[in-house]
Amino acid sequence: MNEQFKSYYPLIGWFFLTSFFFLHYFIRVSPNFINFALIQQYGISLKHIGWLSTAYFLTYTLAQIPIGYLLQRYSILHLTGIASILCGVSVLAIINSQSYYHVLIGYMCYAFFGAFALLGAISYVSLHITHKKAMLIGLTQAAGMAGGCMASYLISHELEFYPWQIVLEQFIWPMIFVGFIVLMMPQAKFSELSHSESATDRKKDLRSHIKIYQSSYTWVNALYAASIYSPFMLLTQSGIGKSMIQSIHGHSSLESGTALSMIFIGWMIGGPLFGYLSDRFAPVKMMKFAAFSSAILLLIILKAPLGLNHLMLVLFCFGLCNPGLISAYAYAATLHGREYASILVALTNMSAVLLGAVLSGILPNILEHMAHPDFIAGVPYYTAAAYQKVIGLPIMFSICCAYMSAYYLDRT
Repeated sequence: MNEQFKSYYPLIGWFFLTSFFFLHYFIRVSPNFINFALIQQYGISLKHIGWLSTAYFLTYTLAQIPIGYLLQRYSILHLTGIASILCGVSVLAIINSQSYYHVLIGYMCYAFFGAFALLGAISYVSLHITHKKAMLIGLTQAAGMAGGCMASYLISHELEFYPWQIVLEQFIWPMIFVGFIVLMMPQAKFSELSHSESATDRKKDLRSHIKIYQSSYTWVNALYAASIYSPFMLLTQSGIGKSMIQSIHGHSSLESGTALSMIFIGWMIGGPLFGYLSDRFAPVKMMKFAAFSSAILLLIILKAPLGLNHLMLVLFCFGLCNPGLISAYAYAATLHGREYASILVALTNMSAVLLGAVLSGILPNILEHMAHPDFIAGVPYYTAAAYQKVIGLPIMFSICCAYMSAYYLDRT
């Protein structure tokens, strides 16, 4: 009985690591909903919200490779458990900030420690679980989408009644609790890489890393990850997605936030589905399908004013068809052998958020310079045409790059 229970240790470990990823999404998407509250409290503008998102995701991006190496060398459970606790501490710092720049630093700290969540869970799956890896990776990403969905709904509704600090405070203790649970779990020693490597092993390892970075498949897959994920980031995590949807489709702030939550619901279903199909078929086939279907749905979202029910349906379908990133993770994890899965997944994940991070900072500045908003209670409101021109065109260009990248990988 004890041996049978031990066989479930990897799945239990994956569950709690995924729980951290689920919880970390609540704060990750919060700038998209507390943006107007921050503007009013600190006397800033929309471009500062863009800087907040950029600082968050650049920190998250730059942390990927170092964290990938740490997870390859040391205990995944120890490192990720400590990171979960420190994420809770970072949120505590954010809600007690006295200026915008303190908030910025708090989000950057949260981004660094939050980067352990997905990488820790996916690395754990790659090293400790032998079957249905792509599906478990999809379920991991779906857990993040579930967190984003719940955050979109909870934060949008609770901001109607409570200050933003009270809304964010409720997420601190669950992250700290999960961190302690992960730290107390038995450390699986059977698949961690050995710390006592010979000089020959280190040279071989170095040559393998050089081969990884010289491979065109590594970088084209990374380009695909960046291009397929940046539209999702701009819509749900950039601080400008909700206001753009509100302007184009003419719904209230609360209705637009609720509609955006449908993207996360679609991702919750589409993530595991793409993982399952990537196990059954070639991942690049699913990557092509995700890019093509996302392009069509984004045209509808960005161009045609829709009623609330139709908008929610189209956003749900976009979330359902967009998770080509899951297939890109699956492709990366097997590209150069499982012993390098942590590094390759880290590189793919880094690329996935890099483009969205850069665009989140640049596009609000361009919007401020090219368009003249109407101000209501000190908050800027831009026209639908301005959003379509400044935000919509880069989104469509990005999704076209995703399809061309998948086409290249499929052909070669």
